[in-house]
Amino acid sequence: MDLVPASGDNRPVSTPMPPQPPAARNMPDRDARRKFRNRRRRRRLQTLLTLSPWVIGSVAVAVGLLWLLRDLSPNWPPGGEIGLANNDIVGNALQTLGTVYAVLLGFVVMAVWGQFNDARASVEREANAIADLHRVLAGLPGEEAAHARDDLRAYLRGVLDEEWDAMRLGDHSATLALSADLEMVWRDIRNMPLDDDLARSYHFEALGRFNDLSDARAERLRTGQIRIPFALRAVLYLGAVTTVGAMYLLHVESFGIHACTTGALAGAIAHVMYVVEDLDSAFTGDWRIEPEPLERLEEHLDGA
Repeated sequence: MDLVPASGDNRPVSTPMPPQPPAARNMPDRDARRKFRNRRRRRRLQTLLTLSPWVIGSVAVAVGLLWLLRDLSPNWPPGGEIGLANNDIVGNALQTLGTVYAVLLGFVVMAVWGQFNDARASVEREANAIADLHRVLAGLPGEEAAHARDDLRAYLRGVLDEEWDAMRLGDHSATLALSADLEMVWRDIRNMPLDDDLARSYHFEALGRFNDLSDARAERLRTGQIRIPFALRAVLYLGAVTTVGAMYLLHVESFGIHACTTGALAGAIAHVMYVVEDLDSAFTGDWRIEPEPLERLEEHLDGA
């Protein structure tokens, strides 16, 4: 800072620093937005690359089995009046089966979508709780408050650098290590000196924010471990095979029309099943939850 004498006065006067250009101030935000957009593009591409084998493979298997059945059994399903009567019976059964299976699929999709949103909301709440706790601790004097802020930022870095990847792999060792780091923050808050009413007020608020952080973390870990029960998953796949297999019982003169309708049904069911499996793994699927709120918070704290 330059010091220049004022006119008629021997006291030094500081020259104000020039304001930072708006473009320079907004550069970190632009970089962060660009990084998040690139991540979303990669996720969309990864989703397409993973979804395509599900749909194309299901269509190919359904049409291939249909062709094999018609080739090995030219008289199946029977035609003529028997075929028309057979179509009436199979059509009614397929309509009932399809309706029940569609209701089941809709229920499961809504369940896993709600579970996915709960997991995403828990990450947002955890980031907000860390930010609020860090802000409250900044108002407390003493080394204990400084240690608590340092331990809190160490916890945040641990979640981003270690625990997030461990959640994708199902490794609980990192979760236990981060629980110990969070316990250090609790000990720092507990050991803070309470010399006056202001310190006690801040300390009371810090305890509340720490409880919010603990609850949000527990909710994130809980939602990351919830999965569809095996019995329900078995019903979904068995219903998919049964529904597509019922199409083989219909008598259709043209193989092309029969193949198109069967393949379309198989592809649609495969697409929905992919969505169910992907959303059921909130932190490990292709359209998994990313730690963007925590990353934005870390950038904000580093720039503060």
